[in-house]
Amino acid sequence: MLRIKLGDEHSANEGLSLIKDEIDRVGSILLRLKDPDQAADSSGTVDINSVIQSTAHIFSESVCATHQIKLELELDRQTTTINGNPEHLKQILTNLIKNAVEALEPNKIITISTEATVSVSGRKYTAIYIDDDGPGIPTDIKQKLFSPVATTKGEGHSGLGLSIVKKLIDDMDGSIVCRSKLGKGTQFQILLPQ
Repeated sequence: MLRIKLGDEHSANEGLSLIKDEIDRVGSILLRLKDPDQAADSSGTVDINSVIQSTAHIFSESVCATHQIKLELELDRQTTTINGNPEHLKQILTNLIKNAVEALEPNKIITISTEATVSVSGRKYTAIYIDDDGPGIPTDIKQKLFSPVATTKGEGHSGLGLSIVKKLIDDMDGSIVCRSKLGKGTQFQILLPQ
């Protein structure tokens, strides 16, 4: 409806297309999560750096800008593609970046970095790190971080974001670790198998 009202040449059309794509993407993930026994769609390949760059662009131009948060990328150029669903990785990043932005004061920094090859017990992974210089996560919250309704954000927040992140990473046969120190910041490390 907005496209019709604004016309085909309006500068907002790019943003409207992005909104439609994001609604479709989230809708398909929610439909799949509604049936937890449904097999994950792991068809295709994921260009990790490309997904990070496109997701970071969305946040840099919107939520980060309005909250005066700087989003920096330090991507390993050798990072390769992996098997999986790029929409799942995009949702993982979206939830983690959104959480970081909501926890940070203005003029703080979120850094997303990648490492092409990490070896764990002889298995090769690609690592994604999401770091912030925010307040950190209290110990009692960290212990149940990936469980539904573990949130420090108060009323109006469902607390489902990190449980969805964990489910999607599990579906990709990966792992996620959180390191956080009060007053020092938080790091999420995601390992995805090559």
